[in-house]
Amino acid sequence: MKAFPPELVDITLDFLFDDVLTLIKCSQVCRTWVPTSRYHLWAMRIAHFGAGDTKTSRLVRLLSNPLSTLAPAVRRVCVGSIAQQRDLMSLMKKISPCLQVLQASKSLYLRTITWKDIDEFSRVAFLSKFSSLTELVLSNIQFGVFDDMASVLASFPALQRLYFVRVQWQGGLPYDPAKLNLTFPELRTLEIDYGCQSVVEWLRLSPPTFPRLSTFHLKLSDIPSAGIFSPDFAPSLVHVEIGFYRLYLDSLRHFHIDLSRNPALRNIHISHLQLNELGLSGADPLTNRVYVGWVPEVLASVASPAVQRLRLSIWVTTVSDIDLLDWASLKEIFQRSPFLALGKLVLDMYGKMYVKAERDRVEKRIHTALDGARATDLLEFRWH
Repeated sequence: MKAFPPELVDITLDFLFDDVLTLIKCSQVCRTWVPTSRYHLWAMRIAHFGAGDTKTSRLVRLLSNPLSTLAPAVRRVCVGSIAQQRDLMSLMKKISPCLQVLQASKSLYLRTITWKDIDEFSRVAFLSKFSSLTELVLSNIQFGVFDDMASVLASFPALQRLYFVRVQWQGGLPYDPAKLNLTFPELRTLEIDYGCQSVVEWLRLSPPTFPRLSTFHLKLSDIPSAGIFSPDFAPSLVHVEIGFYRLYLDSLRHFHIDLSRNPALRNIHISHLQLNELGLSGADPLTNRVYVGWVPEVLASVASPAVQRLRLSIWVTTVSDIDLLDWASLKEIFQRSPFLALGKLVLDMYGKMYVKAERDRVEKRIHTALDGARATDLLEFRWH
């Protein structure tokens, strides 16, 4: 038989659940049933290995069996949590039978690991098992010093996507310039989420080289220091997303984003514009002006001659919330040369605004505020 009907596959898998031996026998009957099943789509695209996870041993038996057709379906390996040296040693011993799965995996997700408490030999032995990696996600990782983080990244020269969230190390950057001279020749996408003050300072003060980086996301819930942040380390940058959420708004008076050194920029997304929170009674008017003022400030710094798409993600609760953005400045900016080739202005609208009449009033206010600017004809509203 070449293929089972998807409905039959789903029912069979729901019934068997984690009966490893029977699943293996099923995979011998028809080798094409795996890609059509929910088991493949939901469970096997990501293999989760944890030091204290009781399911790890059963998963290893399933993936390491030579008769199983499930192993090739794994696309990402997730490892964590690991709090100390013995946890990593125990996990490496558990997963050693499915070494081929680790070596073939293109994506590695490391989460909740106290890296500073693991010795150098164990680190190298663990990282060497992932020889084909093109994507790395670091989530809630505590490094000892900068060199610890740099050695992890240097282990994967073919990385194409790198994601940081809650990644820190002790101390600042090393004084030796040679240790900061890093290059990521294949990296296309770099994403930095909240809790990464150390990473932001590294990119701001002594950035590595990203000759092929085309997509950069910077989403912060806190700002590490005053100053200017410029993604000039990515001369080929095409897509950029910037978002500050759960932020102490007063900090924006001292932290600025500069996009003037990215001549290839085509797509800009400014997210998490939580105007509904600024509209609350008792909010500081000066802070509000600073917050909404940085949006035009960021766009005014753009020097790319051909921005094609601009997207703003806005949270509103009442119709008047939309007036908190500086639409007059935005109208002026949209008529400048970097935005003359603009093909789409997308406004993603979020919040508890379910009545169509209220949504229509918001859209009308924005159209009125931008009246006369070419961007008015390019508006696309998306209500979520």
